[in-house]
Amino acid sequence: MRFNTMSRILGVTGIAALVVAAIPGMAAAAPHGHGGNYTCTGTSALPGTLAGNFANVTIAGTCLVDAGNVNIAGNLTIADGASLVADFGMNDRTDSGTSNMTIDGNVLVEFGGSALLGCYPLQVTLWGGTSLFTTPDFPCIDDPNAFPTSGISTPTLSATEYIGGNLISEDALGVVVHNATVRGSVEEYGGGNGVAFNPVGIFAVYIAGGPAQSNGLDEPIALPAYYDYANVNVGGNMTVTAMDEDWYGIDRDTVHGNLTDTDNTTAQDGNEVFNNTVYGNLVCSGNNPAVEYGDSNGGPNKVGGNATGECGFNVLIQNPSPLSVPGLSSYPLEHISVHLH
Repeated sequence: MRFNTMSRILGVTGIAALVVAAIPGMAAAAPHGHGGNYTCTGTSALPGTLAGNFANVTIAGTCLVDAGNVNIAGNLTIADGASLVADFGMNDRTDSGTSNMTIDGNVLVEFGGSALLGCYPLQVTLWGGTSLFTTPDFPCIDDPNAFPTSGISTPTLSATEYIGGNLISEDALGVVVHNATVRGSVEEYGGGNGVAFNPVGIFAVYIAGGPAQSNGLDEPIALPAYYDYANVNVGGNMTVTAMDEDWYGIDRDTVHGNLTDTDNTTAQDGNEVFNNTVYGNLVCSGNNPAVEYGDSNGGPNKVGGNATGECGFNVLIQNPSPLSVPGLSSYPLEHISVHLH
C-alpha cells in the first residue's frame, strides 16, 4: 500500500484513504494550446492550468491538468521547484470529458520539482489495526464517489497518463505516478526531502482526508513529500537510487527491462517493493530500511531474470510487517520474490 506509514504519521492506515484535494483558490484560465511551445506558471494559491495541444511544455510554477486532455508532441519539463498536479478525472471546467495526458517525448522532473500523475478507481485490500479492509488506492481528486458521506466508497473516475519516452527525475522533491504507461525507462536519481515528517509543496496542499462534510476537516491533511510508482507499465528499465525521503513504494508495476532499487533512505517502515512483474533482473541493495511488505497485504515480485540482494529469491520477510501492523499474534514469512516462469 502506498505510504502505509500513515499509521505512524496520521493514526490511519495507508494513503489510499487520504486522496481528495482541497483546491486553494481558482485556477488561471486554461491556455488551450494549439501546437506551439508553452510555459505554464502559477502558485499554490493561484495555480496555472494546462490543457490542449503543444509542441513542448515547461512547468515553471504550480499547474493543474483539470480542464481537458493535454497532448504534447515533444517533451514535458517540470523545472526547478515547480509542480504538476495531473490526477483529475474530469474536465472540471465543463463537468464532463476527461483530463488525460499524452506526452510523446520525455518527462523530466528537475531539482526540487514534484508531480502527481494519474489516478483510478482501483480498490485494494490493506491491513488496518489487526484486520483487513478494502479502500480506494488512489482515486482522482475530483471523484465525488471517492469519499461519500455514507455508504461504501466506490470511485469511478480515472486519469490515464502516457509517456512515449522516458520519465527522469533528478533530485526531485517527490513523484507519484499511478495508472500510467512509460514506453521508455523510469529513472529516479537522488532527491527527496529527508526522512522527517515535513509537509511541503503540493503534498502539503493537494492531499486531504476527504471532504469536510465527511470527516470534519476544514483544511487538507498535510503530508511529507514521497515517491510512488504504482500500476505503471514500463517498456524499459526502472531505476530508483540515492533518494532520501519519508516513504516510497514500487508496487504492481510491469517492468519489461530491469528494476533497480538501491541506496535509498527512508523513515522506519518506509520502503515497499511488492507485486511487481519484472521481465529482466531485480536488484535491491543498500536501502535503509531494507525492502518490506508493510501493511500492503501484497505478494511477491515475479522476476524473469535474477533477483538479488534484499529482493533475492532466497529472501523471506514478514508479511505484514510488525512495524506497520502491530498487535497480530503472528507474522508469517513470505518470499519477497519468486520466479516469473
